[in-house]
Amino acid sequence: MKLRFRPTAAAITFFILFFGGYALYRLVRASQWQIPEEFVQSRSEGALMAQMIVSLSGEVSNELQRINELDKDRRYEEALTAVTELATKNGKMREEAVNLSRELERMTKSLSEIRSPEARDLALEAINNRLALIIRLISYNDGIMRLLGELRLHFVGASGSTDQVSVIINRINLEVAAINDFNRRATEAMDRFDRATK
Repeated sequence: MKLRFRPTAAAITFFILFFGGYALYRLVRASQWQIPEEFVQSRSEGALMAQMIVSLSGEVSNELQRINELDKDRRYEEALTAVTELATKNGKMREEAVNLSRELERMTKSLSEIRSPEARDLALEAINNRLALIIRLISYNDGIMRLLGELRLHFVGASGSTDQVSVIINRINLEVAAINDFNRRATEAMDRFDRATK
């Protein structure tokens, strides 16, 4: 005599509820981590722009050291030429900052579509750090313009002190360090975002 397994209505209901519940859980979890396409694109573009700003600021930091030495050696014409070149690089950094701010705006607008509060908070942290980077870049830009003005005074033989040039250069270097730091923090926040949405 063969025994046949005949599932009871209770067993069938249990399996339906169990597997149906599991499937629903997976579906909800997957939709929870679904990141808006606009956010993904802006994040990628913004990261490239921020990296360009950091790269240019690194070049500037090295160039500032050379300008400081030229100023101390009273080679004002060379120093002025170098600062003018820096002002051009500075213009490129400003353009990147404007573009970055647009991408950050797009990211911010799509935040509400990220359903996970933890992921949303991490994305906001990254955005805030990139905004802080832009603010420090504005301060950096002011420093470059002041340095250019100070070296012009040297060049035409008007007042202006080497000490003042050193002070301005030190301030600019502090802004460069802050720019790098805020970019690092933004990158770390996005790395945590990626881990939270896996």
